[in-house]
Amino acid sequence: MSINRSLNDLFVEWLKNSSNDNHDDFDYKKYLAKFKHIKIEKKFSRDEMNER
Repeated sequence: MSINRSLNDLFVEWLKNSSNDNHDDFDYKKYLAKFKHIKIEKKFSRDEMNER
């Protein structure tokens, strides 16, 4: 853990490390296949999706 660094600096570093900078490697079909077992049977209203 780094000391003497702001939370914002650490967050920016985390974002850079966790983002996919090389979009050429992203396989959309594999991504969709990974989650195809998830089924949503109910159509949610805008209000329901924004409930907190």
